[in-house]
Amino acid sequence: DQVNLQYSQFITRTEFHKNRIQQMIHGNLDGLKEGEAVDNKTVIERFFGMAGAAVSSYCGDKDCFIGKYHGYGNPIGIINGKLDGSLNYNRNGCGALETEMTLMPGESKSIAFILGMKKDAEAAGIINEYENPEKKCKEELNELIKFWHGKFNAFRVQTPSKEFNTMINTWNAYNCFMTFIWSRADDALWLFPTVYKYIAETGNMAFLDEVISYANKEEDTVYNHLKRAIDFSMNHLGVHGIPVGLHVIAGMKTGLSVALRKNDFQTAFPYRPDL
Repeated sequence: DQVNLQYSQFITRTEFHKNRIQQMIHGNLDGLKEGEAVDNKTVIERFFGMAGAAVSSYCGDKDCFIGKYHGYGNPIGIINGKLDGSLNYNRNGCGALETEMTLMPGESKSIAFILGMKKDAEAAGIINEYENPEKKCKEELNELIKFWHGKFNAFRVQTPSKEFNTMINTWNAYNCFMTFIWSRADDALWLFPTVYKYIAETGNMAFLDEVISYANKEEDTVYNHLKRAIDFSMNHLGVHGIPVGLHVIAGMKTGLSVALRKNDFQTAFPYRPDL
């Protein structure tokens, strides 16, 4: 973490376990019992692993991997041909793994490097699933393609412009989906200008009667979706009569939970014209 470097240097440590570098964030809190926290912090674990070949050497300390008077273009760990086995404790951690293999003429081998945010036992299980890296990576790639095609096929346009088609069918859809995942949960009020613009351009008033699902799988007409969005905002006002909006809280065990803010001017901006 080069953004909060000074802070990060005092809260991380790395360990080597068979085929992976395991990094602990807030590793000094490893004495806490399950579910306990200090200042809303607990140990977070990340891993960098290798599958398909045995690890010959490793390094978990960035300064030792790069080396003095060296940079990313000529790290001493690569120049030496073997990593020195250094690990990080309250310094600048990294993950570097090396393997040695011999190839006969025309022979090829596949290895996979796997990065994730899992505790050590779960990380070990994930890496073991990649015992046959080529086969497993193909399966994962096909699953990923199937997932995104399923998302994108819900809305498709076909125009004389290939560039426009690509932008709308792929990149715009992807951006909207990722924004929804990472953004706040008060997107409902943004439905109104979207629906208005669509009907204004197409004249398709019947769209308001189309039945679509809510996030919880219930179904209703587009018109009733809009009504419920307004009702929610009108029934959740802050102390100054402004919609409070929602924000998403990520929990270690509970996943995502939703909480109300006191007041939210950004939510209030589309609120009035929507009414």
